[in-house]
Amino acid sequence: MKTFIGLAKSRRSIREYDGSRIERTDLESMIEAARYAPSACNSQPWRFIIVDDPSKKKTLAKEALSGLHSMNSFAHDASAYIVILSDRIKPFAWLGQKIKNTDFRRMDIGIACSHLILQAQDIGIGTCNSY
Repeated sequence: MKTFIGLAKSRRSIREYDGSRIERTDLESMIEAARYAPSACNSQPWRFIIVDDPSKKKTLAKEALSGLHSMNSFAHDASAYIVILSDRIKPFAWLGQKIKNTDFRRMDIGIACSHLILQAQDIGIGTCNSY
């Protein structure tokens, strides 16, 4: 029987990929797990884009993994990318972040990313997050 602590302990950042195709249903299950992450005022300030088409992956990698981010060049070999974009938040969360001088979107997206990568680990897919 799997436990959460066992899952958390077994998770590692993978920097070498074997090129195996990842099923679209598996990628969608990762996004589904991320969608269940808590967020300020339930704002869910995120959008997810799956990039698994080879030509689109190549274009994305060329742009996203260059310059300052060239240290992540190992990700060129990833089978797919899930891009997480910041989106608008609900008015109460916006007001709260102004009062507290804290960008809740960053925290919320970080929590969602954790859910996503732990779901990937649970189904046997290695990940490495980059920004």
